[in-house]
Amino acid sequence: MSYQNFSLYGTNSFNLVWEKVCAENFGSVLDKKLYELPLGLSEDYEASKNEKLISIIDKPQWHKNNPYITDGKVDTLKPDLICIYPCDDTEYCFGIYDAKYYCIEFNEINGKYKVTGQPGVGDVTKQYLYQLAYDDFITKQGYKYVQNMFFCPQESAEPDYGYVDMKMLHNIGDKTLENIAVVKLCAEDMYDLYLQSEQITDIKSYIPSVAIKRVYSTNFANRMMAYLKGITKTSQEAQTKMEMKSERGKLIHPKQIKRELGAKLIYDVICPIATGAFYGFNPYEKEYGNMVAEDMGNSYEKCEQIADVAIEIEKHIKELSEQELLDEAVVKVILRQCFDGKEDISSMATGNSLDKLVEKVMELIREVYL
Repeated sequence: MSYQNFSLYGTNSFNLVWEKVCAENFGSVLDKKLYELPLGLSEDYEASKNEKLISIIDKPQWHKNNPYITDGKVDTLKPDLICIYPCDDTEYCFGIYDAKYYCIEFNEINGKYKVTGQPGVGDVTKQYLYQLAYDDFITKQGYKYVQNMFFCPQESAEPDYGYVDMKMLHNIGDKTLENIAVVKLCAEDMYDLYLQSEQITDIKSYIPSVAIKRVYSTNFANRMMAYLKGITKTSQEAQTKMEMKSERGKLIHPKQIKRELGAKLIYDVICPIATGAFYGFNPYEKEYGNMVAEDMGNSYEKCEQIADVAIEIEKHIKELSEQELLDEAVVKVILRQCFDGKEDISSMATGNSLDKLVEKVMELIREVYL
């Protein structure tokens, strides 16, 4: 008599399979080193460039008092996947996603709707904490958008299914965290992609674009620093030019250095006037040291537009003759043109603000360009 053996392979933890499928399909960068990520590295993270993205999350530090001993090599928060993808020509979205093998539904009972099959409160709080854990990195790297989402399997895709929020975690101190979008993905499509080893290239076709929220750092100065990135390239090119001239043995006059970095200087001239115009006072002047500038929701856009205007003004100034540079009327026309169409800051090119701008830019022209 012969016997046949049968072996069955499977899992009773299919949630782990769903996590793996989502991480592979969306191209999770959790295990990428920081220097491999888009946008380069800010100075704050340059020393950690060889660390993986997953490793920069703070770990709990356990302590014993007597005798005093400590251990920080313990497990910490670990998101399922992080995806960084371009959402326009120059900007990236930092996506914090969690694969949830749940069937979330809303059922009507006695005229009221009740949610069923949802993740527990611990899953919701952890998802908020994932964003909080990466908040410093997101802000200092200059990521313009952030997303926070649950990915759930379903027979047919429903990208804009809904969201979950907890008010006490939506605002923590001076930080505003994203509510967690619920995205239903077509399970069959996801498994097919995984089995074919295909990575999703057009992420925006799988998730709702409305869930993209601009990153609003509540610190106005940080927002300004983030948008200095808009003219960083110009400054770097100028530095390269100066190094080349130095290597050739050519002396560089201080005025020449300033001229090469013109956009940065113009940006610095505009910002104090901008804060005065938008807040009613300059929060960086010593006499206003006890006052606090009110946070404004669209300050991020303002900083972006100020950087763009600084670059445009520099371009026009370099095209002017010496006689035109001396003419305030010509400079005023240029300023109006550069601010025109910049919805959030166009008011600066009128009235007293425009007069202050002309005065400061003329001082800069006399110091640098004449």
